[in-house]
Amino acid sequence: MMGRCQLGQSLVEMALVLPVFILLTIGVFDLGRAVWQGSTLAEAARNGARYAITAPTDCTGIKNTVINSATGVALTTSSVTISEASGIATGDDVTVTVTSTFTPITPLIAEVIGRTSFTMTRAATMVIMQGSTGSSC
Repeated sequence: MMGRCQLGQSLVEMALVLPVFILLTIGVFDLGRAVWQGSTLAEAARNGARYAITAPTDCTGIKNTVINSATGVALTTSSVTISEASGIATGDDVTVTVTSTFTPITPLIAEVIGRTSFTMTRAATMVIMQGSTGSSC
C-alpha cells in the first residue's frame, strides 16, 4: 500500500511530465497536418498538369481542376500558377504551381519555427500531349 508521500510524489511527477507529453502529441499532430497538406497540394498540382497536357489553353479548367483536387485545403484561383515556358505546342512543357499557407495549431510550435504560418508550394511539370493554336495562360 502506498503512503501519502508516495502519492504526492506521483502527482508531482505527473504534473511535470503531462505538459511535455501533451505538447509532443499536438506537435506530432501538427507535423502530420503539414505533411498531409503538402501531399494534397502536390496531388492537386499533378492533376492540374494532367488536365493541362490535353487542354493547354483552358486556364479556367486547369485552375478548377487543381482547386477541386485539393480537398480540405482552401485554394483560390490566385493560388494556382500555370507556366508554359516555350509555348503550347505538342512536346512543350507545362508547369502547374500551387501555393497555400499552413498555420500550426500549437502556439509553441509556431514559436519554435519562428513564424505563425508558412507558405507551402508544390509544382508539377508535364509534356503537352495535344498542342493547341490558342493563346497560353
